[in-house]
Amino acid sequence: MDSLLNSLELDGLAQYLHDYDLSNQDLVVSENVEKIERLFIGHWEEICRAYEPEKQRVREYIEKKISNAKKVAIIDVGWLGSGPMGLKYLIEEEMIKLFVFDLDGTIADTSEGILNNHRHAHIHMGWPVPPDEILYGLIGGPLLENYRAVLHFPDEEAVRAVQCYG
Repeated sequence: MDSLLNSLELDGLAQYLHDYDLSNQDLVVSENVEKIERLFIGHWEEICRAYEPEKQRVREYIEKKISNAKKVAIIDVGWLGSGPMGLKYLIEEEMIKLFVFDLDGTIADTSEGILNNHRHAHIHMGWPVPPDEILYGLIGGPLLENYRAVLHFPDEEAVRAVQCYG
């Protein structure tokens, strides 16, 4: 837990670990994920205050980049650390015209939805659906390139599969 809280710049939450039956030495494993979630939810306001300076910097940067745009999409393909939480809060609470698509599981585990989209594309194209182990290999990279490289689709079929995805 020490390294998790440190990497998130939330060292102040360590004082509450015992309240959630956690210790500094605990690892993040499936058995304690719910405890960690309760810790974060229970101290959400404190977390938001800790990210206030970062939130302001991100807000200024985003406002400068998007200026008068009506809608904006940010596609997250691999952030690590405290940025996603601050960005998520900023977007959900203060910048409603901004949407985040998290493709690597930083904010949410999106793998099942991604796998379902791949299955849908295969079914729509009339192809057999590959096993999940193969479909997992498609997560994270450019869709068209993955269809070509991982599944060895010819160019025309890869383009059609991308159109059917989702």
